[in-house]
Formats: sequence, structure tokens, C-alpha cells
Amino acid sequence: MEKRKEFNETLAQLRSDRGMTQQQLAERLHVSRTAVSKWETGGGYPNLDSLKDIAVLFDVSIDELLSGSEVLGAAEQENRTASDSRIAAAFAALDIAVLALVFLPLYGIPEPGFIRAAPLPEYYAALGEPVVLTYFVPLVLLPLAGTAEAVTRAFGASPRTAKAVRTISFGVHVFAVLLFAAARQPYATAILFALLVAKTAIAMRALKRRER
Repeated sequence: MEKRKEFNETLAQLRSDRGMTQQQLAERLHVSRTAVSKWETGGGYPNLDSLKDIAVLFDVSIDELLSGSEVLGAAEQENRTASDSRIAAAFAALDIAVLALVFLPLYGIPEPGFIRAAPLPEYYAALGEPVVLTYFVPLVLLPLAGTAEAVTRAFGASPRTAKAVRTISFGVHVFAVLLFAAARQPYATAILFALLVAKTAIAMRALKRRER
């Protein structure tokens, strides 16, 4: 009995029989050439929509493309991808939310007989201390990291790139907590720490899912 081909072999054979390059197939499926290359080298499976497009393009059934075990693998991959997208969205939202610390009245300006709460630009203008400018650095870098997280996910960047962006985000966030704690800014420190704890909890939950 002839051994059934794996999905990657079947796809490569179908593409070759049609005289198509990986780039041409990618264009027909509206995906990147890298994605097609990954499928054909056994590095993963297309999502359900792409599988349907492949079946229509080559006039075959999905059963002819995937074995039973591969169907399970494709389903697990799609669930994992959806989970990763939710995690990326949560990280991006938490990082972008940090920008609010520039505009919220969290910083105390000494006035005769009391301390007036003010947003960061007003706090800097009132004190005129150059060191306060450093407060803006993490509060701007973190939203940029969040935006980069969302963009890399939207454009299907490699896991290595996504991991690098997330590592930078964590590093900047820890620096921000330490900076505001050292500057004795309790409200900003508390909010930044709470957001960092939330990001850590999300990351740990994602790690546990991958280990299952």
C-alpha cells in the first residue's frame, strides 16, 4: 500500500504540476511567499480559509490535502494563532495605555500651603528641571512598542521579530517602574507596576498554554 503523502509534499507536488512558483501561488492565495515556503517545508499549516482556497485552486478536497492527524495539527495551529493574536492585542493595549500617564494629573507641583496635581507637561514647565524630561522617554517608547506589537502581528512578522518587540517592551516597562519609583512619583509608579504585573500574568499564561 502506497504511503500517503504529507501535506507539505502534496502542496509542493500540486504547485509543481501546475508550473507555478511559490511566489505565484502566494499571490493567488493572498499570502506571503514565506508562508508558502513554510507550508512546503513542513513548518506549519495554512489557516482554514487558505486551505479552502488551495482546495478550490487545485480542484481537490481538503481530505485529499490533509490526513486526519494533519487536520488536528492544523486546528491546533489555528487555535494557537488566534490565542497569539489575542495576547498581542492585550500587550499592545497595555503599552499604548501608558501614554495616558503623560496627560493624567499624577504629578505634584508645590504651591503655597498645598500640592497641586498636574499632568506631566505642566509639571515639567512648573519645575523646569531637565531630569523631568527623562520621564517622557519610557512613556513614549512603551506606546511605540505597543504599536509595533500590533503592526508585527497584523503583517505576520516572524516569531523572532515579535519576541524581540515584546522583550524590548518588557525592558522599557521595568525601566519605567524603576525610574518613577526613584523619582518618588507614587501614582505613576503604581499604575506602571500594575500594568507590568498584568503583562507578566498574560505572558505566563501564554507560556503555560504552549507547554501543554
